[in-house]
Amino acid sequence: MRNRNAIQKRFLKEPLPVKLGHLASNLSRISFFSQASNKNRQIINDVLEESKFFIEWIAPQTNVELAEWLAQIQIKLALWQLNWQRQKQLPQTRTVSVLTKQWSSQLLKRAGLLK
Repeated sequence: MRNRNAIQKRFLKEPLPVKLGHLASNLSRISFFSQASNKNRQIINDVLEESKFFIEWIAPQTNVELAEWLAQIQIKLALWQLNWQRQKQLPQTRTVSVLTKQWSSQLLKRAGLLK
């Protein structure tokens, strides 16, 4: 992440639905770029890293149920990132693409940005 402090400062000023929308957007980007993971290596790594921070910054503002779900997503993203860095490719690329797309849609619904 280029300038984490500046990103965090701007991010924390946003209302919760917008923060969830930013995370959903990142997850959607991971879904898209993971379909050709070897060509988008740095982009995926950057978006995975940023998404983990987004979750960390969002969780304290949510209810327990949503915070738990976000923590599970964060763990999955961290494991994918670690495995990807070690193996030089995303594990189970189709699974990554499908799950991140599903999570993105669910976040948009929870944020009230999608019906």
